[in-house]
Amino acid sequence: MDYKLEYMERLFAKISKKKTESYVISRIWHQLNEDRVKFVVQQYIRRTYDKYALADLYLPQLNILIEINEPFHKNNVEVDKIRNEEIINTTHAQLSVVDCGYKDKDNKIHWNSLDEIHRQISIIVWAIKLTIQQLGEKFQAWDDVSTLSVEYHRNKGYLKVEDNECLRTTEDVAAIFGTVAKHRGFLRASGAAIPNKKNEIVWWPNTEHHLWHNAENG
Repeated sequence: MDYKLEYMERLFAKISKKKTESYVISRIWHQLNEDRVKFVVQQYIRRTYDKYALADLYLPQLNILIEINEPFHKNNVEVDKIRNEEIINTTHAQLSVVDCGYKDKDNKIHWNSLDEIHRQISIIVWAIKLTIQQLGEKFQAWDDVSTLSVEYHRNKGYLKVEDNECLRTTEDVAAIFGTVAKHRGFLRASGAAIPNKKNEIVWWPNTEHHLWHNAENG
């Protein structure tokens, strides 16, 4: 299977229970019709020292963030405004919002029409295409399958948060550091000891775990 097809299948499976978000992101992907652009969903972003956000859609090569707001967000306008300002201050990204709801004159919340949602999506797709055009030769296309290999990362010799690198499996993450991910039946460990490094482990925790909050050190 083509790795981009596999990647996008996994991406849409990940957000399948978020119906509105899934619909909007799917429409952006298909209208853009540009497989050189990598989509990342639920992108972790440090807002402040003790707060973080999960952006609905992030395009790392373009530093574009897209938020999909369902109608209930109309009750959180000021909270969303502060959140978005903190995200922009941290990432310096171009932030677009697909607004799926509105308040009428009686302050009642309603869904926007499908035509209105489509109109907003079309504007975002146009902006993405324009950004690619403006970058010209500086645009770095979503690379081939080699970037998902253990050998690629070992040869590169470093990992950086801002590069938004990824691998297919926890086994591959462990292999970069010369170790093996342990399995306990159907359960998978979230870390593994590194051989000959007594006080070091490689760790791939869930950012939304109910028992802990993961944060960058320092």
